[in-house]
Amino acid sequence: MILDADVLIDLLRLRPNAMRWLRSMAEPPATSGISAVEVLYGAQNMAEQRNVDIWLRQFEILWPSEADAETARLLARYRLSDGIELTDAITAAIALRHIMSLVTFNVKHFRAIPGLSTLQPYERT
Repeated sequence: MILDADVLIDLLRLRPNAMRWLRSMAEPPATSGISAVEVLYGAQNMAEQRNVDIWLRQFEILWPSEADAETARLLARYRLSDGIELTDAITAAIALRHIMSLVTFNVKHFRAIPGLSTLQPYERT
């Protein structure tokens, strides 16, 4: 499984449902380098950014390849119809390459992508 930024943010904020879900995992999930950078960009100051950077080390971070960039370019056709943004397209491409489910609450952004499996991991309260 590869975590999208929205799930990472819930985990970072220690949301109970997110934490229960993570603890139930047999092995830690991965995340894309793009999602990790999105979370880093949300830090409000240098201290928080350092803490987030350290926190992210618990996940395997999968970085985009040249082939992922090409796949993301092809996924641009879903921008207008489904609202997929560049960061979503790159994360989806990484998930497709690794044959991993994408764990996200933004399922509507990804629904049109052939071969991509998405999962909403827990109930959001």
